[in-house]
Amino acid sequence: MSTIKVDNLTTTSGAGLYPAQAWANLNGTGTISIRADGNVSSFTDNGAGDYTMNFQNALQDANYSVVGRGGDSGTGQSQVKIITNGGFSGAPLQFTSSGVRIGATNADILNLCAQVSR
Repeated sequence: MSTIKVDNLTTTSGAGLYPAQAWANLNGTGTISIRADGNVSSFTDNGAGDYTMNFQNALQDANYSVVGRGGDSGTGQSQVKIITNGGFSGAPLQFTSSGVRIGATNADILNLCAQVSR
């Protein structure tokens, strides 16, 4: 495999391209497992529906954006909350999930996806 190292990515017209700094697709039920990822060393299972994403390489600063998605197959919708204890940093991110139909109680979810971009 070859490695390409660059400081900036742009289109041919000069518009910036901003790849994900980290991303993951997680099975959050039972013994949690990462299906696929980039720059994620592991997830910590903090309890029912409460996960921490640990980065393989720390982010360069606190100026990033996070998106998340979660859900089960046919058992109802879930919402994903991203918790930044003390604000953004290059440290791990914590996610909790609660079933929209079962109130505000955290619940394990089958599909958790997260992406961190800068």
